[in-house]
Amino acid sequence: MRMPHHFNLLITVLCMLLCPALAHAEVSRPNILLIFVDDLGYADVGFNGSPDIVTPELDQLASGGVVFSSAYVVHPFCGPSRMGLFSGRYPHEFGAPFNLPETKDGPSELGIPESETLVSTVLQRAGYFTGAIGKWHMGVKPQYHPNNRGFEDFYGFLGGGHCYFPSQYLPKYEAQVKAGNTRIWDYLKPMEHNGQEIRETEYLTDAFSREACRFIRQASGDDRPFFLYLAYNAPHTPLEAKEEDMAMFP
Repeated sequence: MRMPHHFNLLITVLCMLLCPALAHAEVSRPNILLIFVDDLGYADVGFNGSPDIVTPELDQLASGGVVFSSAYVVHPFCGPSRMGLFSGRYPHEFGAPFNLPETKDGPSELGIPESETLVSTVLQRAGYFTGAIGKWHMGVKPQYHPNNRGFEDFYGFLGGGHCYFPSQYLPKYEAQVKAGNTRIWDYLKPMEHNGQEIRETEYLTDAFSREACRFIRQASGDDRPFFLYLAYNAPHTPLEAKEEDMAMFP
């Protein structure tokens, strides 16, 4: 979980709102795609010189977007680093110096405080169509849900990690439900779309990419600019790769 001197932030294709030079000048509101990954090393992508890990699509995004080569996250843990990114503050300043602790009865009651103004809320108020896809890890209670923190559309999971193959995790989840267990490991729970359980069928990294394309297609029919936060849980544990990917490393 600890990744000192590495980026949780892989690539930010992020265009900030432009201030008009003159009072009468038109304000530009570009589309914003923010890609956030989990436990990736700085040189684990092609555009940063990796000779072994092939990332052609990310390389193309990097060449046409913005890459922050000295943008360090404010914390080496998953949850606080995200909270710092969205609030623009050090997470210990609002009581989140570590990942959210679980209680004896289940998930943490905590989340990024409602008193914190998040960039997603700011952009939503500015007229953006906002979406979050992938890993959340900033609170599982209703008041902390992405739909209540500035995101109109959310597809993914709320916890700190997840298994990658639905054919493996869903049967285990369903067995736990059938046994009457109410405290089920987050890594086994179904995906959700705006609060509704979804029985995903694809490898999660592919599923999140699919949903990102779906969101952008939907946004193309909307008059508003969009802000999409695409948060892959890869390459965070468990280390589960597709056969075709493992075949590249005999």
